[in-house]
Amino acid sequence: MLESLIPYIPFIIIITTLLILDLGVFQRKSHSPSLKESSILTIMYIVISLAFNVYVYYTRGIDSATLFLTGYIVEKALSVDNLFVFLTIFTYFNLDVKYQHKVLFLGILGALITRGIFIFAGIEFINRFHFLLYGLGLLLIYTAYKIVFKDGGEPDPSKNFVLTKLAKYLPVKKDYVGNKFLLWENGTLTVTWNNNILSKLNFKMCYVTPLFIVLLVIETTDVMFATDSVPAVLSITQDPFIVYTSNIFAILGLRALYFVIAAMMPKFDYLKYGIAIILAFIGAKMLITIIDIEIPIIMSLSIVAGCLFISILASIIKNRYNPKEM
Repeated sequence: MLESLIPYIPFIIIITTLLILDLGVFQRKSHSPSLKESSILTIMYIVISLAFNVYVYYTRGIDSATLFLTGYIVEKALSVDNLFVFLTIFTYFNLDVKYQHKVLFLGILGALITRGIFIFAGIEFINRFHFLLYGLGLLLIYTAYKIVFKDGGEPDPSKNFVLTKLAKYLPVKKDYVGNKFLLWENGTLTVTWNNNILSKLNFKMCYVTPLFIVLLVIETTDVMFATDSVPAVLSITQDPFIVYTSNIFAILGLRALYFVIAAMMPKFDYLKYGIAIILAFIGAKMLITIIDIEIPIIMSLSIVAGCLFISILASIIKNRYNPKEM
């Protein structure tokens, strides 16, 4: 048991260090990150992820390193598309930019846990019930269909479970209170009998702020994203170390990347089609295993990277020669 955890030690050290630096140094004070700052951090996270890929190569071999890189690219591609959903959520709730990082940071902490549960439970189920692999393949193909033909299938913030159900039963403050999620205020409980006031009790009451609601919406939305991204990575490999580390490294730098996208506001019109093709390809790859056909790792990596590159390049070219109103 302990020997199986040894490979995770460098990973845990790196992730813990980055999280501490992110919260304690890079975002010590709530502020709106500049495009330059966010770009530097984005590049830093990518370089660290690729450096870890080198570590995987030297400790586990070329096949594992290729699987890690493929999983990383797939998850990164799906996560970039999800960032536009986060942007929609923040816009819907009219959240100040300087407080968005804290919500994203805590959202990533939640993702570390939920993705772990999804991944290890998924691997265990696939090992026990192999036919589930084909079900996941069909799910990915259906998701690709929704992306292209059903307006991306992106969740509507106004229909989120937290907002429509849970928020009704929580004492929510009307306005934001800085970067606070909870607020204790003096309250009064009036005891009456037959319309006569018997007594008034003063007490401290805990309210949740709109920022707390935003965090819950982000967390529940991420769970929805995991139902797409985790099966996609599991189709590449069922090695829990490769699946989990590639997944986490991909989402770790999303906070910085989010502010790059929010600052530049690019119009990646064809990105969703590239992602849909990637999901459809991965889904088909899972299904054809039933007839003992296996696509080489290098070919899978090339197709995934190629689809992502072409869709982004096509979007840039289109907007260069046919710019939209900002």
